[in-house]
Amino acid sequence: MTVTLTCPECGREFGRKKYDIKPGVLSFCGRSCASIHTQRQTKLRRKRTVLDATSPSVWRKASEVAERADVVRETALTHLRSLKDDGEVEVFTDVLTQGSPVYWRRVVKVGRTCQHPGCDTILPRYNVDDYCALHLPEHVTWEEVA
Repeated sequence: MTVTLTCPECGREFGRKKYDIKPGVLSFCGRSCASIHTQRQTKLRRKRTVLDATSPSVWRKASEVAERADVVRETALTHLRSLKDDGEVEVFTDVLTQGSPVYWRRVVKVGRTCQHPGCDTILPRYNVDDYCALHLPEHVTWEEVA
């Protein structure tokens, strides 16, 4: 029995035998769509890793961000520039040294409110969490490290 599926990458419909479909696994119409999807997901994962390596309260050089994210410096710079275009990081250059070195810092949007139902606390820029200090313990699971 053949089942009709839609490719998550290109949107084209294609047929697969019912026994070839695995639950929880994406099915693509061909290898090219699977490859494009994998490349895109890898790039997004690296970009998120680079963003997580930049702290909102600390200015860092690209080489420090690359080391913390475990990627090469050029990859970190590419993703930092992309994140800057998205408004998720900001750049600071030292005027006294003619723009070198360049420092990067994560930006958290101003005016966010606590996501806890009924709480209207406005979160500061240095708080990267979605909850205020009062409600954060209710929404985070803490694990003991042995």
